[in-house]
Amino acid sequence: MRLSTHLERTFDLQWGEVKRLKHKFSPSLIYNYRKYKLRKGFEPLFDPLNPDGTFNQIALSLDNLLDMRKENSKGEVTYGQWGRLNLIQGYNLEKPTGSRVPEAEKRDFLPLIGFLSISPAYPLTFQAEAEWDYYEQSVSYADVSLELAIERSGGKHDTYSVDYQYLKNGNKGLTFSFHLNLIHGFSVGSSQSRDLVESENVQHRYYLDYQSQCWGVRIVSESLAGLDSFMILFRLVGLGGLSSY
Repeated sequence: MRLSTHLERTFDLQWGEVKRLKHKFSPSLIYNYRKYKLRKGFEPLFDPLNPDGTFNQIALSLDNLLDMRKENSKGEVTYGQWGRLNLIQGYNLEKPTGSRVPEAEKRDFLPLIGFLSISPAYPLTFQAEAEWDYYEQSVSYADVSLELAIERSGGKHDTYSVDYQYLKNGNKGLTFSFHLNLIHGFSVGSSQSRDLVESENVQHRYYLDYQSQCWGVRIVSESLAGLDSFMILFRLVGLGGLSSY
């Protein structure tokens, strides 16, 4: 259940092609409640709550968006998003039950979640997400990424990105990836992940992709934690993927 409102204000601006900015502010009060009443011996496979577990939580979300209006010398107008800042603070009305619920989520105040996205200088985009643990007085999780998107013909983009992930008392990793458009609908890409704690590479992924007007196929070779795999993925445009085998 969500209770929210929406406020916005527009500012005139003369900065290059940017002529106007709009700030949108959306505060929300969110209530989540779940209670399992399952037959004995049955336990959800992908849910962190055990049978008869409870989840009774309220959260405050403060979402800020900054949109821009651009106009070039030919009078052509385009719109885009300069940035976004979202803060979410949750509170447990009842402590969740279940052996698989993390200890940090059993406390009264859940970690403060923050999300930041900035794109002031296209084609660069910076994104960051973090969780602050009040009780430990430290960052328990963080994910920071930077992406460069170079526009190509036909509305396509070549992308290069770097991503850093931090988990307190867990993994600290760095991932590099790229996607390059070739000719006649072909493209290639790769991603490499490295464990900074163990100082070793943990994942390699390479693919060759072909996209026609109505269908596509991707051939993928991947090595993850010493396990090698090979995949062929088919897709129909507008209908989703046919298979992944």
